Formats: sequence, structure tokens, C-alpha cells
Amino acid sequence: VLVTGVISACLVANLATDQLIEANWWAVLLQLLFTLQAAAGCLVIMAHQQDPLIDTFRAPGVPVLPCVVIALNVTLIMKLQVLTWIRFFVWLAVGLLVYFGYGISHSRQSVALAATEATPLTADLNYKKLVEAESAMGDSVNESKASLTDATNNEQK
Repeated sequence: VLVTGVISACLVANLATDQLIEANWWAVLLQLLFTLQAAAGCLVIMAHQQDPLIDTFRAPGVPVLPCVVIALNVTLIMKLQVLTWIRFFVWLAVGLLVYFGYGISHSRQSVALAATEATPLTADLNYKKLVEAESAMGDSVNESKASLTDATNNEQK
């Protein structure tokens, strides 16, 4: 409610500036409506009771300061040029491609999938290595359990 009210009020203020200056009824009504919506969002935040037992950190000026900061940031974002938005989305796409490309190629599932989708000979070798590694881990776990059981039996005697 708060964010949509602030965004809508900033849109009306930026896109219908001439109509607001001329005091067109529809522009003034929209601006008033969206400003009241943003104020209602602030009131909802004010009505929220914080837990007094948790005293680790409290943000200053809640909820007035966050509401004002949201409004200022949205206003500044609305003033950006189209070319800036294009640059932003291009760099966002590049960043997401690098992030997901690296993450997928270096994930554990990718390594396991590559081991099973390899040539049959390689897949068999990888499977044998996997089984050997699991059995080695299993043997060490079984040895640990046996030594723990022996120690427990010795203490009971």
C-alpha cells in the first residue's frame, strides 16, 4: 500500500506537472488520492507494535524517515532518462547471465549430471569412483560406530 501509493503519487507529480499547476480537477484528485494512500501506508506502519524485549537495534525515525526516503528515491528514479534505463537493463542482463552461468556450471548438480551423461566408459569409471568413495566413507563411518560401541561396552562393564 505504501509503495504503490508513493510510486503512483510520484508518477502523477512527474507526468502531470503542468496539469497540477493549472489545477485540473482530475490531476489534483489523483494526486490527493495517491498521497492519501501513501499516508495510509505510513499509518499502518505506525500502528505496528515493535517487540520491546528485542533491544539489539532500532532504526531511527521509523516510520516517518523510511516513508520520506521511499518517496524521495522514487521521485529521483522517475527523473532518470530513458537511455539510463536501457543501460541499467543491459547491465542487469549481463550480470544475471554471468551469475547464473557461473552458478549452473559450478553447481554440485551440474557435476553429478556431467558424470552420468558422459560416454558409457567414462560414466562407468565415474560411477565406480563414486561407489568407491561412498564405500570408503561408509567403512570409516562403520569403524567409528564400532569403536564407539566398543567404548560404550567397556564403560558398562
